[in-house]
Amino acid sequence: MPERPITQDQNRSALQLLRRLWPFLAPFRAQLACLAVVVLFSIPLNLITPLPLTLAVDSVIGDRPLPHVLQAWLPADVQSSTGSSLFFVCIAYVGIALCIHLQSLTVWLLSSYTGERLIYAFRHRLFEHMQRICASYHEAHGPTDSVFRIQHDAASVKQIPIDAFLPFLKACCLLTGLTAFMLSIDVTFAMVGLTLMPLLFWLTHRCGRRLRQQWSDVRTIETATVACAQEVLGASRLVKAFGREEHEQRRFLGHAMNWVRLDRKRI
Repeated sequence: MPERPITQDQNRSALQLLRRLWPFLAPFRAQLACLAVVVLFSIPLNLITPLPLTLAVDSVIGDRPLPHVLQAWLPADVQSSTGSSLFFVCIAYVGIALCIHLQSLTVWLLSSYTGERLIYAFRHRLFEHMQRICASYHEAHGPTDSVFRIQHDAASVKQIPIDAFLPFLKACCLLTGLTAFMLSIDVTFAMVGLTLMPLLFWLTHRCGRRLRQQWSDVRTIETATVACAQEVLGASRLVKAFGREEHEQRRFLGHAMNWVRLDRKRI
């Protein structure tokens, strides 16, 4: 089976890939929006996680008064009793931990449901396209290449919006909040930290392009390896009849070794 040549698709930018992927994501924009809200809800939960411990050290063990919000909400007998205040702090800590676990469970459920629906819809469109494509494509690349794309590569449609875009959105929100917080404390301190952002962006962009190219090469060799194994096993009677076992073994090991070399180079 001939190896698939490297095409210009590997040089597409992330924005071009998102633009082509948007027709598949548009029917699931409501689910993705709900998932984004739940993911962003983890930011305030992580910020208030150390608050009970701070209250226990400063206001229960120490002499600092409780915040005005808690003073207006808690009864006077709870504020005056050390045991009651410590019990309230423990309940608050357990409640925050429970909310974090519920948020993680909700993210897992929504991401699993939305991701599987995305993969199902994309495989439906991809299989329909593979049936309508010119027969010369299947003759040149073999049916294993198409099967590999439908079964394995189609699952990547879930990783782009759920495993890549949503964490990126969360990181942007965290960066914006931290930047505003640092600017409110000290402008000079904030500017020193922000001067590293262009360098980090450049390094990420440069390394990302290199990794994308190497990852595409790895997937191409991986397809060729699987295709070689399926071709040999599918025609095992002919291989045994002509005594070509050792030749096919060397051919398969050659593809597998190229896979290992490219994967090691990518790492």
